[in-house]
Amino acid sequence: LSQLECTYYHISTAYVGGKDFCNGNIFRERIHENKNGYFNSYDMTKAYAEKEVVSFCSYYSKLSYAIFRPTIIIGDSETGFTSSIAGFYEYLQALNRLRKHIKGKIVRYVCNEKSLLHLIPVDRCARAMLSLMPLVSLKNIPIYTISDAQPMTLGEMASILSN
Repeated sequence: LSQLECTYYHISTAYVGGKDFCNGNIFRERIHENKNGYFNSYDMTKAYAEKEVVSFCSYYSKLSYAIFRPTIIIGDSETGFTSSIAGFYEYLQALNRLRKHIKGKIVRYVCNEKSLLHLIPVDRCARAMLSLMPLVSLKNIPIYTISDAQPMTLGEMASILSN
């Protein structure tokens, strides 16, 4: 492996900072210690995986890497389509079923403008990661937090869910 020159791309989560950053502390694009613990096992295992990536790639000096930390990935930005119903999508699937049964009635979505900042459509996330790949170098710690620069409005979200 030490003879190879390649790049390892690791997809993590923007929430690996754990409880150390829940009081408004600045979240840096670096590996975090998490002295105050994690919110759940998902965040914890993602943080541990990041540390393993850095350790492994540092051992092989020619192995460059990038860690991408997307926020909450949702379906396609145009259609809302997703092939998964895990987590966030179970909620959307329930809303979709409800919508079909109450045509013509008002459906309220439990969401506000600020919470939409944490959502990024899968196609926008993929384009961001692909555009960042050429920037990866061995000279810095290449960790990139990926969020949507133009998040959907509540109206756009409601429109996707209402179709």
